[in-house]
Amino acid sequence: MPDITVTFWGICTIIHGQQEVESPRMVLVAARGDVIRKHRKLSGVKPHFARIHIPTSDIAAIGSLPVAYNAAGDWMRFDLDYVKVAIANATGNLEMEVSCLPHLQNFIGVDPLDPPTPATIEGGSAIACIFELQRGQLRAVRKTKGGAGLSVLTAQCAADPVLSITPFGSTTPSTTITLKRHARILVTNLPEQEEGADSPADFYLHYLTLTKFPADVGSPSEVNCPIDGTTDTGGLGIYVGPGCSNSNYP
Repeated sequence: MPDITVTFWGICTIIHGQQEVESPRMVLVAARGDVIRKHRKLSGVKPHFARIHIPTSDIAAIGSLPVAYNAAGDWMRFDLDYVKVAIANATGNLEMEVSCLPHLQNFIGVDPLDPPTPATIEGGSAIACIFELQRGQLRAVRKTKGGAGLSVLTAQCAADPVLSITPFGSTTPSTTITLKRHARILVTNLPEQEEGADSPADFYLHYLTLTKFPADVGSPSEVNCPIDGTTDTGGLGIYVGPGCSNSNYP
């Protein structure tokens, strides 16, 4: 059994396939209302919020806590605002099986896909969070038929798993969260979860990771990843369709 399992829901973009990127990473755009209003194609898309959800029973210790959080029942929620997150003590190599997730290149017009913005490496105002994919196994699944494509990261750790949270522009973590062995956590970039909050156009938000927003974009009508009904929702009532899938760059 892995020491930690992280399930990524919503607008989380896997940036890989670039020589200048030392290791792949999961990028969560800062899909605030002011950002959405700048792009005609995003009209009608609701603001999305980048968060980590951790069962309180899985938390062993929390360092200094400058990030906002909300303890709701059996879960603690941390807002991710302009930070890098990593499993600090994960071991082994990184293995990825995520090709079934939508690829950004497949949903634009004839023009080649522009490169990711430098902010997807070092951080910036358009990016809420960079989750560094350093070690472990990353695989893609769906929870239900007709549902969104998700990523699940599992890893072994040298001791109890430690999440480090580091503000953009810093090399020193501002917060560490020590988890108990076999912790299962969620990373989400979703609209508030009222019924019908997600839409096919949510997928367009992935293109905010690029240096130039494409003139013509589309979204997947179906994702063909394996179904894993055991995928975590944390009791949060999450159900989103294909337009709110994780994606691959390129």
